[in-house]
Amino acid sequence: MNTVNQKFNWSRFVAALRKEVTEKERTILFATLGIYIFLSMIMILGNLVTPSSYMEMQLQNYFPQKVVLTIMSFVCIVISSMAFWNLKTKTKRISFFTSPSSTLEKFLVKILIYVVGTFVVFFICTQLADLTRFAILKLFENENLAVPGPINFATMFSNNASSSFFSGKSLSHLMGLAMFLSLLGNVAIFFMGSVLWPRLSLLKTLAASYAIELMLFIITLFIVIVNFSFDMKRVGEWFVESLMDDKLTIFSIITSGILIMFGFGAAWYLFKRKDVVSLKWWK
Repeated sequence: MNTVNQKFNWSRFVAALRKEVTEKERTILFATLGIYIFLSMIMILGNLVTPSSYMEMQLQNYFPQKVVLTIMSFVCIVISSMAFWNLKTKTKRISFFTSPSSTLEKFLVKILIYVVGTFVVFFICTQLADLTRFAILKLFENENLAVPGPINFATMFSNNASSSFFSGKSLSHLMGLAMFLSLLGNVAIFFMGSVLWPRLSLLKTLAASYAIELMLFIITLFIVIVNFSFDMKRVGEWFVESLMDDKLTIFSIITSGILIMFGFGAAWYLFKRKDVVSLKWWK
């Protein structure tokens, strides 16, 4: 459903942003507090159970960053799948679509809060949680409990932090970029899913994306195997060689870029065709 004025207006955009934040104020506050508390518990517990003799090795291998990156991946797709909560019921759709802001302004508000905002808030919560770990455990530091100083989690997407779990060093100088774009690609798909399926968006998008990924994996694997005349040893050697010389990493970057453009582009296309009466995008 398109509003009458489709031009971008900063005042209307700010008003729409304030309205969205006000309506979801408690949810945003509880989600932020929950992320902070959960990360604090994970970091404190992780520090406590890690022997002092292994602490330096864990830090050198960027293990804390890898754990946080895994949690971040899950949190971001969950929150992005909740972006278009206003479309769940007819009453909410009426209130949402009849507000004075344009379709573009509404869409940008959703991206700013549920995509950009999630990344920023999660990073802030991560650093605050690590400072909490340091402040609390420093009081109990002894020869059996090593308490490393505050960790810089801005290195989550560095090459070393994004390396494979079977190597302490990155196999590719592009691995960090590939990991970031892969995460953003997943966020874009779940953001699109929240428009397509406002109800149970997370579960429906998960099911659809896994089914498509499985089908594409089987097709790709079959093509590769056929190309190597069903010689699995050569397939394995090709995979390792591709990983070492950036071929798979570059393929991942290109694929993620396509997913990002498709996800946000499709979300915009579907959103413009939503209506108060029906949730069916083709009507």
